[in-house]
Amino acid sequence: MGSPDGNWFPWLVSELSLQGIAAQALKMPTPYLPKVSEWVKTIADAIGEDFENSYLVGHSLGVPAILRFLESLSDEKLGGAVLVSGPCEPLSNIYSKLINPFLDGGFDFGKIQSRLKNSVVVHGDNDPKVPFVHAEKISKNLGSKLISIPGGLHLNTKDGGEKYKEFPIVLEELLKMIKK
Repeated sequence: MGSPDGNWFPWLVSELSLQGIAAQALKMPTPYLPKVSEWVKTIADAIGEDFENSYLVGHSLGVPAILRFLESLSDEKLGGAVLVSGPCEPLSNIYSKLINPFLDGGFDFGKIQSRLKNSVVVHGDNDPKVPFVHAEKISKNLGSKLISIPGGLHLNTKDGGEKYKEFPIVLEELLKMIKK
């Protein structure tokens, strides 16, 4: 139920643009009734064919959408991804009917890792929506750096207030990937 205008997303796009890096926050189709195939297509359309110079940042449901996108690739290799507060297994909460179709059947982490040059997982240590164990599993299975944010909740403005209008650690990690 997020939008490209919410949380720290506009700030991140602006900061990247100030550094001469083309960036956009995608408007995902049907955010109130998300469909995996539509979200994967939206990501694919945004990237086009320049995979190695493309980097994705996903928050919450954006994380499994990115993982499904990476599973769909044949030989292409994405420059990197920052995965924030994302689930990797079905959840049992009020959002489960919307989210679990992105998670059902698990992920082919071996294939995903082979399609990804760099990755970092960022997660609040007390996330009420997506338990921290999801971050640990994604990080372990992708060989990603894991950054735990103490008291970070779901790393969004709804849970964490105005402090999540900006998110410098995401910018820092993304720039490290881009400059590698």
